[in-house]
Amino acid sequence: MPKVFVYGTLRKGESRSFLLTDCKFLGYAKAKGFLLYNVSSFPGMVPGEGEVIGEVYEIPESLLEKLDKVEDVPNLFRRELIEVVLEDGIGILAYVYLYNKKVDNKLLIPSGDWKDVSKF
Repeated sequence: MPKVFVYGTLRKGESRSFLLTDCKFLGYAKAKGFLLYNVSSFPGMVPGEGEVIGEVYEIPESLLEKLDKVEDVPNLFRRELIEVVLEDGIGILAYVYLYNKKVDNKLLIPSGDWKDVSKF
């Protein structure tokens, strides 16, 4: 089954977390080599010199198409397979939705953690 790394509105307690309710939570993880921006009422992850904090879920193949629609692939986001590192140090491959627009004039989230912004 595919795995997905989520870093924003799909995380526990966030507005779209219900989409992953029946999926197996594999743990918290970091994606190195990426930056996180506050692009609106949601974050956007892009390649860069940093790391992004998120969660990894094992999901049914059929959910990927639904998530692609929710994330407006390929317009707003694109889905890519990347390596993320779980809390126990194990690296795994997981799909991630990378922001597909320019981040000029967007606010960088220095911690790489959307929860630092979304709680306000």
